[in-house]
Amino acid sequence: ILKEPAAIENIRVLLLNPEGNICHGDPLLVADVDGTITIGKKEKKLKAGKVIKAAKYLGKKADYVKVSLNDENRRIYFSDERGNHTSLGYRGTMEIRKYPEGYGVVNELSLEKYLYGVVPSEMPASYERAALCTQAVCARSYACIHLMRGDYAAFGAHVDDSTNYQVYNKQSEDENTTLAVDDTIGEVVKYQGEVAETYFFSTSCGYTADMGV
Repeated sequence: ILKEPAAIENIRVLLLNPEGNICHGDPLLVADVDGTITIGKKEKKLKAGKVIKAAKYLGKKADYVKVSLNDENRRIYFSDERGNHTSLGYRGTMEIRKYPEGYGVVNELSLEKYLYGVVPSEMPASYERAALCTQAVCARSYACIHLMRGDYAAFGAHVDDSTNYQVYNKQSEDENTTLAVDDTIGEVVKYQGEVAETYFFSTSCGYTADMGV
């Protein structure tokens, strides 16, 4: 997937731990609908509300666990031991891989649905419609650039969910921001025929630098 960026429709997001580091201690997941757990080449049925413990599945034979749902509109959550949600819900699939430092968690989903979680996290959903649409186009352009770079290829991901790239899924999806993504679907900013790397920021003194900087 990382070698053929032109064909990519999905994005893989490395979900950092609460301290902002790559690896988690022992991540727990729970889904709000039935699904499938894939352990290596084996598959098991997943019941809604059942806590998934990475350490239980990742032993000497399996190097990753993948969680997928029967309904693409439902969500997977980080949870505590009792199954209480400790994060917002994630669309798509979740993969957990074991590394010497801990567990890496990657959320794979479509690029457009990824933007559902980016736009409200980067701009208040109460902003004007035109501003939200502009943010959606900038966020999509920025994501496309990093789909081609594959900075996190070693972890099977394109980007992480922090300000290192774009903040993702830190605020709940909102109808206004979702409509902004849908209304601009597929639209990107181009510069001299190529997708532009559209940096954006929350705070400014009123001036920006030129292209050279």
